Amino acid sequence: MPDPKDGGYESEDSSTVKLSEVFTIAGQTYTYIYDFGDGWEHQILLEEILDEKILAPICTAGKGACPPEDCGGIPGYYNLLDILSDPKHPEYKEMKKWLGLGKNDQWDVNAFNIDEVNERLRSN
Repeated sequence: MPDPKDGGYESEDSSTVKLSEVFTIAGQTYTYIYDFGDGWEHQILLEEILDEKILAPICTAGKGACPPEDCGGIPGYYNLLDILSDPKHPEYKEMKKWLGLGKNDQWDVNAFNIDEVNERLRSN
């Protein structure tokens, strides 16, 4: 969040801050950093403030599978994809095991199921 004291930024613990405390006007943007070790940065735009009360977040669109936890950020994710695209790669079996994939299972980088996403959002 912008820090008015020095023009820099301050961080907040996302588990203790409500979105309504951060987002107050339509058009506002926010950078959310997930997993400081891997450095995933998400740019969030508040498009609209609704009058109705929403009790859980709702995903309206999406594309592609989520990168696995602790895969090493963007460079690590692309490295993982390279490894999984080559069954002869020396780390192929190890990476499949790490992902919990069986012998005949494949990682589907394009997999996205909006119903599953919204079910997970409702259950948290």
